[in-house]
Amino acid sequence: MCGVRAAAGSYDAYILVLRGTPMKILIVVLFLGVLVSLGSAMKYLMQDRGCTDRMAWALTWRVGLSILLFLFLLLAYALGWISPNMG
Repeated sequence: MCGVRAAAGSYDAYILVLRGTPMKILIVVLFLGVLVSLGSAMKYLMQDRGCTDRMAWALTWRVGLSILLFLFLLLAYALGWISPNMG
């Protein structure tokens, strides 16, 4: 990686580990979790016809994951882990 310091416990080295591919993978995994939860809610809606609360729990998970993803993106931007692509 470009700019990695040699110090073993360096904060900068830790931040560079979070940037790039691992950060993208984490964001994609959270987004896929939101989509899977939405799909399972649709499945439960079609199967159960609203007689059980499985759809409500799936939508609760979707909302929770969406909020987690949004807050994570805000935190990552505030800490400089991610930056907008201006090009």
